[in-house]
Amino acid sequence: MSSVPKPVTKPLWQRSLIILSAVVTTALILGALYWMRSVFIPLALAVFLTAVLAPVVTFLQRRGLGRLPAVGLVVVAAVLLAGGTAAVFVSQLAGLTETVAGHKDGIREKLERTRTAVFGDGESKWGAIMKEWEQSVAPRKNTDAPQAVVVEPAGSTWWARLDTFAGPVAELLGLVAFALVLMVFMLLAKEDLQDRVFRLLGLGVMTSASRAGGETTTRISRYLFAQFVLNALFGVVCTVGLFALGVHYALLWGLLATIMRYVPYLGTWIGVLLPAGFSAAMSEGDTWYWQPVGVLVLFLGLELLSNNLIEPRLYGTSLGVSEVALLVMAAFWTFLWGPIGLVLSGPLTMFLVVVGKHMPQFRFLEVLLGSEPPLSPAQSLFQRLTARNQDEAERVVVAAIPKDDPRAVFDAVVVPALSLVKQSRHDGQMEGDDERQVTAIAAEVVESTVLEVRRRAGDDAAEPATGRRVKVLACPASDEADRLSLEAFAGLLPAARWDVRVTGVNTLTSELLQQAAEFEPDVICIAALPPNGIAHVRYLCKRLRVRFPDVHILVGRWGGPVAAEEVAQFTEAGASAVAESLSTARASLAGWLPVFAAQDPPAEAGGATRTPEPAVGTLPA
Repeated sequence: MSSVPKPVTKPLWQRSLIILSAVVTTALILGALYWMRSVFIPLALAVFLTAVLAPVVTFLQRRGLGRLPAVGLVVVAAVLLAGGTAAVFVSQLAGLTETVAGHKDGIREKLERTRTAVFGDGESKWGAIMKEWEQSVAPRKNTDAPQAVVVEPAGSTWWARLDTFAGPVAELLGLVAFALVLMVFMLLAKEDLQDRVFRLLGLGVMTSASRAGGETTTRISRYLFAQFVLNALFGVVCTVGLFALGVHYALLWGLLATIMRYVPYLGTWIGVLLPAGFSAAMSEGDTWYWQPVGVLVLFLGLELLSNNLIEPRLYGTSLGVSEVALLVMAAFWTFLWGPIGLVLSGPLTMFLVVVGKHMPQFRFLEVLLGSEPPLSPAQSLFQRLTARNQDEAERVVVAAIPKDDPRAVFDAVVVPALSLVKQSRHDGQMEGDDERQVTAIAAEVVESTVLEVRRRAGDDAAEPATGRRVKVLACPASDEADRLSLEAFAGLLPAARWDVRVTGVNTLTSELLQQAAEFEPDVICIAALPPNGIAHVRYLCKRLRVRFPDVHILVGRWGGPVAAEEVAQFTEAGASAVAESLSTARASLAGWLPVFAAQDPPAEAGGATRTPEPAVGTLPA
C-alpha cells in the first residue's frame, strides 16, 4: 500500500525565528542596495552593457578579429553612438527652450482660453470654484506689507550656479565612466569572470549555474536587441510622422519617444504628452487643435500596431516576466536607483526570474515574478472548489477543454482536482461541512463539464445502438471523490451502447453483491483515486471474482501513473485490467466489445432493436 508522507510541522519558536531571519536579511539587502547605489549602479550598468555588446564582440571574433581589437572597436562605436545621440538631444532641447521662451504670451493666452472654455468665465459654478482654488493656492501679494530684503555678498553669479550643477553632473559622469571601465574589463575577461563565479558557487551547483548563466545571457541579449530595434523604429516613425504634421523639433520628440519606451507600459503615453502639449501651444489660428489631435492619433496608432502585431512577433517570450511584476519591479528599482533603475528594471527582474527557475532555494522568485501560470489547471480548479466558487471553477474547466479531444479535460484537470480533494481530506484539512460543501460544488461542476464535453464531442453521443447495451456497474471504493470520477466516466460513454449504473458511497459489500446479481453486469468498474483505497479495492475484487467468475472487473486507479506492485496486487485479487486514466479505461471497454458482441443472442428477423432508457444512477445522455 502506498503511504502518504505527513506534512512536517516545525515548532512555533522555530517558525518565528525563520521569519525574523528572513525579514532581517531582506532589510539588510535592501539597505545595501540603496546606501551603496554608487557602487551597485555602475556594476549593474556594466553587466547590462556587457550582455548587450558581448554578442557583437563574439561576432567580430568569429570573423578573425582578436579579442582586444574587437572589444575596442565595439566600445568606441557604442561611445560615439551614445555621444552623438546625447549631443543631438541637448542641442534640440536648447532650441526648444528658446522657442518656448519667445511664445510665453501666446501660451498664456491659450491656457486662459482653454480654462474659460472648460470652466467658464467665473459666473458658472465651475468657474467660481476655479477662481477660489486659484486664490487659495496662489494668493495675491500684499504690496503694502513690508518686503524682506536679502543682502548677498558680491561675487560671480555664474560661479555659484556652476557650483550648484557641478556636483550632480560630476557624480553622473563618474558613474558612467566607472561603468564604461568595468564594461571594458568584463568584455576582455568574460570567461575568467564566469569561472570565478562558478568556483565560488561550488562544483555541486555548476550544472544549474551554467544553465542559468547561459539562459540569462541569451535572453537578455535577445530581449535587449529586440527592444532596441523596436524602440528605434518607433522613434524614427514618430520623427517622420511629426515632421509631416509640421511639428517643430520632430527629431527631439522622436528621440524622447525612443527613450521613454524603455519605461514599461507607461513610457509611450508619458512621451506623447510633451509633443502634444508643445504642438498645442505653438499652433495658431482657429484650427490650432488639429495638430495636437494628429499627434495623439499618430502615437495611438503606432502603439496599437506595436503592441498587437510587432511586439508579439519580435519579443516572443524573451523576458518571461508577468506584466504586474514588471510594473511593480519598475517602481521598486526606480525607488532604489532612480531613472537608471527604471531602465534596468526589465533585465534585473528577468535575471531574478531565471535564478529562481534554476535554483530551488530561490524558487519563490519565479513564482512571484514569472509569467508562467503559478497553478496548473487542476490546482486552480481545486483552489476554486475549496473557496466554494462554483462559477470560477466551471470557468477554469471550460477554459482547459482542448479543441481536438474535449474528453481529455477529465484526465488533465477534473480527476487530478478530485484527487487533491481526496488528499486534503486524507490529511485532515477538510472534514464535516467543508467536505460536504466542496463535494456538492464538485458534483455540479462534473455534471456541467460532462454536458459541455458531450456537446462539443457530439459525434459518439448520438451513435446508433447495435445490439443490446453493455451493462457496466460502477462502484466507488471509498468516498465522494471516487463516485464523482465514476459519474464523469459514465458521462463519457455513449448511452446508446453502454448501460452504466453508479452505486452509492455508503453501499456495503453485501449490498453491492446483491445489486450486481440483480443487474447482471458485463463489467464491474471500481474507482479508487489516490492516495488510499488499495486494501478495499483488493477486498472488493476478491469478493466479486468469487461470486461472478465470468464478469470483467476494471479497476480505475485514475489520477496518475500506477505502480507496478499495485497492478500486480489488483490482478492477483481478480481484476481483469487496471486503468490509470479515463481514456485508458474507455480503451479497455472498447477492447472487450467483441467479446460482449459474441455473447449477444441473435436478433429476431425483421425485429428492430430498441434502446432502453438509462438505468438509475447514470448521467443522462
